[in-house]
Amino acid sequence: MATSSSQMNPLPMPVRWLYVLKDGRMAVMDATSRKVDGAGDPLPDGTLNHIVGRIAFWTDDESCKINLNTASEGTFWDRPWTASVTGSAGSSDGYERQLALRMPAQNEFQRYPGHPAMTCLSPVFPPLSEEPLETYNARIYSYSPRVVNGGSRSGTANVTGSTLPLVTDADRLYASVDELMFSTVGVPRQENSRGAFIPFAEQDIERTRFLLTTTSRAPEVNLFNKPRITLWPLQANTTDVNKPHEAVNRNAQDKLIAFCSTLGNKSATPKPYYFQRYNTFTTPAQLAQASSQSPIMDWDEVPRNQELYAYLQAMTQAQIPGLGGSLQGKYPTTRDQILTEMFDFVRSHVNTFSTAGNPAYYYAPFNPNRLIPAQSQIVPLALPNGTRGFGRFPTVTEAALVFYASSETDPTQVRAVLILEPFNPAPGPPVWSSHVRYSVKGMDAFMAGTTPMAFPGLVGNLVTGLDGQSNATALTGLEQATQYYSPSGVFTNAKVLGQGDEETNYTFCSADFKVNATKFDFNGGTITIEIAAASSPNVPAQTLKLKFPAVTGLPRPTMSTAAYVNFDNRIARYANPAVKNGRFGILEDSKHNPLPLISSTDTVRSVEVRYGGPAKGDLRVYAP
Repeated sequence: MATSSSQMNPLPMPVRWLYVLKDGRMAVMDATSRKVDGAGDPLPDGTLNHIVGRIAFWTDDESCKINLNTASEGTFWDRPWTASVTGSAGSSDGYERQLALRMPAQNEFQRYPGHPAMTCLSPVFPPLSEEPLETYNARIYSYSPRVVNGGSRSGTANVTGSTLPLVTDADRLYASVDELMFSTVGVPRQENSRGAFIPFAEQDIERTRFLLTTTSRAPEVNLFNKPRITLWPLQANTTDVNKPHEAVNRNAQDKLIAFCSTLGNKSATPKPYYFQRYNTFTTPAQLAQASSQSPIMDWDEVPRNQELYAYLQAMTQAQIPGLGGSLQGKYPTTRDQILTEMFDFVRSHVNTFSTAGNPAYYYAPFNPNRLIPAQSQIVPLALPNGTRGFGRFPTVTEAALVFYASSETDPTQVRAVLILEPFNPAPGPPVWSSHVRYSVKGMDAFMAGTTPMAFPGLVGNLVTGLDGQSNATALTGLEQATQYYSPSGVFTNAKVLGQGDEETNYTFCSADFKVNATKFDFNGGTITIEIAAASSPNVPAQTLKLKFPAVTGLPRPTMSTAAYVNFDNRIARYANPAVKNGRFGILEDSKHNPLPLISSTDTVRSVEVRYGGPAKGDLRVYAP
């Protein structure tokens, strides 16, 4: 009979046969000789000790069951990725919009992705016929300790700034599965209900006993029987990073997680299995000292992070028990890049600030009252093996040269500006505002026909403008690069073209030059873009090279609006609306109207990442 591909690679059985011999002994097969010890030996009665049977068994421990003390009935939630609308224009009935409007309330654990309360009891206690979802969930929550109904009500109600945090109940934990029969409150205790006016019966508990438990404690080990690494990063913040138990800026929750994730807690050299951040953010004046703004500090200053990274390398290089193969074998050239992204994601996107416990702390720059430059920005890690993370930091996915008419009276006078389109591959939920310096080299070689465009050879643009009170998206920051920070915090101020101060001038501009004919040629060339944190402008986080192809016969730009021959007016948006106070990031007077940086009568040459290229549309590939 032919063997299918699935039969060639069956799911391995996690057991070995135990062979039963004629004399009653049990023995295993030797892996090398492929023989069973004692099989075929002569017996006192003159017969041979043949194999007469074989048995195999395994044991499912309590951790394979659903724990009544932690499970409830989860309702899916994720951050919205699109602005979906299924009804009339402007409505908010799209599924993704509902995710935004009906976020989990504080302490609504049954909607926290990855939380134990997301584990569902419905496979064991399914809803009754025609029982409404919210009614069913509320009944399940009445069983579950520390889980209560309310907030978004299983994703059916909007959550606003006035929604109060849920107050968890004080129910004690179940000591046994049998206790599910009875409520944890009241004297005498009443039977829990498995439906409207239908109490639990003894047979209900007996029927589900195999599936339920109240004690599912198990060692946190991986497939190799080695310790797991927790996903919760903690601050080192101590003079001796080899003594993590002396770290400050850890609240009670942090300390509990650290205790559960450390081997040898009471020894002189405890071994934490969690990544650590070297320090926390204190004030904007000390921005450069914060390890969140450094690509190397959390690596160089915390040797335990290096040990854990090497530990992950060893685990991903080892053969997977029972299945064979390894992650290194599957991704031979990118395994380290994957590990770096894992490390950096934990560092950059989990617990970046904590205000609920004591002490409060901020890993990324943060001001709870208003935006500040670099709010929630995290510079990606750059490791010695050449791999990089994402952090919460922009890369560039497009660069556009905008040729525009720069004179109301002379149609041959032209000027050009370079506009960069930033992209943050991992923006995350908290609002963030990039605080970076873009430097560009090589534009001095650009020519319009035989006329030099007189770009500077090396020029930098310091971005200190704020990017809006609600920016948590990947595709923002373009207009922010044309603004600078106002200490008043009310609005950012509009930059003006020029080669003076990098903060107040938009420096990616040429001088005025002449294009006498109605058509002109552009010679193209390669430019080098460096992106660095503004607090460390001479330490690039990424270097990109973009090639502008040469082109002939471009149309000379013409004037569309008199005000826009002065590009400063476009940046400040003087023409429309009339307000001349610049823009507060992407928000201006509660509007999302874009700056008119490009007009229909301009001539534009741009270079962008190819969606059909190696990245196949995944812009994250260009970030590390």
